[in-house]
Amino acid sequence: MNEDWFISAKGNHDRMVERYVSNPSNIDFKEFWEEQGGRWNIKYGLEEMSNMANLIHDKMPLVVKFIRHGKRYMVAHANIYDPEDLSSYDERFITQDRTIHHNGHTPIPGYEFCFFGHTYNEDLSIDGNRVYIDTGAVFGKKFTFVRMYKDQVDSSYIFEYD
Repeated sequence: MNEDWFISAKGNHDRMVERYVSNPSNIDFKEFWEEQGGRWNIKYGLEEMSNMANLIHDKMPLVVKFIRHGKRYMVAHANIYDPEDLSSYDERFITQDRTIHHNGHTPIPGYEFCFFGHTYNEDLSIDGNRVYIDTGAVFGKKFTFVRMYKDQVDSSYIFEYD
């Protein structure tokens, strides 16, 4: 994460590190985080966890926006309703909202494509300009990479686990 070339959208587990460090005495949240895969934190002290949280805060935005060939794109860990208003996004994706909110192929205005993970689908799913790439690798299912080719989504980078 300390490399200049590193860029990543903040995910729910990254946000959980920040939230835990901001209030380590919140036992209910600590137990929730540990149930969601955060048990690795047990081997680190609060100072080291705080250093991790600061690095996450400084290097990982909730949304990564970029321009390629004059067109705007966005990457976020989880589905977004409005990329210009992230007020409800933070809490919603920490609490595991894994619902795809298909909206009749209504695109997110101003973007060619918006890429999202977090919400498991059997296959890569495209709804308007929303591209959902989580195909369940965490559950031992397919692992999906998406490549942009001539401003089209090339989904040939889907790998099956043996």
